[in-house]
Amino acid sequence: MAHDVLMPQLGMAQDTAVLLSWAKAVGDPVKTGDILMEVETDKTTVEVEAAHDGFIVDIRVPAGSDVPVGDVIAIISDKADDAVNAIAQPDATTTAIEASSIEPASQKTGLPASIPVTIPVQREAPSGKILASPKAKIEAKRRNLNLKLLADSGVQQPIRYVDVLEANIAASPVDVAALAVQPSARRIGLITAKTAKEPVQKFLNWLSKERDNIPADAIWLAFVSRALRASGIIDKAGELQGDYRTPTNTNASQSALNADQAMLSLVQLFPTDEPGQFSIYDLQETSISRFEPASLSTDISLVLTSSRKNMKIDCYYQDGDLSSDEALRFATVLTQLLSNPIQLLI
Repeated sequence: MAHDVLMPQLGMAQDTAVLLSWAKAVGDPVKTGDILMEVETDKTTVEVEAAHDGFIVDIRVPAGSDVPVGDVIAIISDKADDAVNAIAQPDATTTAIEASSIEPASQKTGLPASIPVTIPVQREAPSGKILASPKAKIEAKRRNLNLKLLADSGVQQPIRYVDVLEANIAASPVDVAALAVQPSARRIGLITAKTAKEPVQKFLNWLSKERDNIPADAIWLAFVSRALRASGIIDKAGELQGDYRTPTNTNASQSALNADQAMLSLVQLFPTDEPGQFSIYDLQETSISRFEPASLSTDISLVLTSSRKNMKIDCYYQDGDLSSDEALRFATVLTQLLSNPIQLLI
């Protein structure tokens, strides 16, 4: 039996995604849960797992392709013989791909073939912000590229990882040297807030008794996601990704999408080294009392510390990515939420 591998929908408003890389090749065996590929949207980069056991007998889309959601991008077969045939006859596989790719739009959608099924639209970011995927942001900072100038040069938003890799081509006719970020333009703001520790501690103790094995990562990511939406910084219909770090897991932090929109026991965590819109550094159980990042890889970085009675929240933000008014509003909403944490369950 053959199983289609479809381009997944990772967000409510997502029409396409970029297939960054394949982790498997034609002929490889796979088990349910194996990483098949890495996929990028304008909000996140995710490793997609196999949903079936079997063998890869067809890969229809090369790495780097922008693929509509729901398109068949590979095929997994239960039969080892199919994998052997696929390896032995690569030309036959290619022919099958080409034949399937010319199916008229009317056969797949019921629409007249003359009407395009997907029309790419240039999305505009609020308040002059540049829309870019987390991986694109990280790569741009690593290469010292200014995403605004890249967008001004004609690169379509949301800017994606491959756009940054090809900046020397995509930036034309703008001088590539002009894309360099001026260090003096980068400023980090800091807002510090305090709240009583007792309400949060009671809430966590109650959760541990009522709900089994809810990780701290999920709880804190949900707190911050809720505060970001409630303060209006993140569009309520948009995806929201953040990551949770401690001194013992900084190199293997846990991330989640939209942690505030699911029951805490159902928050989907996954390892990440590519933070999304925010990071949480939890130093409450350590002797560390101060943490000042030299640079930020996210719009917001939170540092949690605590004393016997109080919890302290240091909110670092990249000036330009976030205004001081937005950061203050977010810190205020988060502090109010932590003073009455039962709101997280409402």
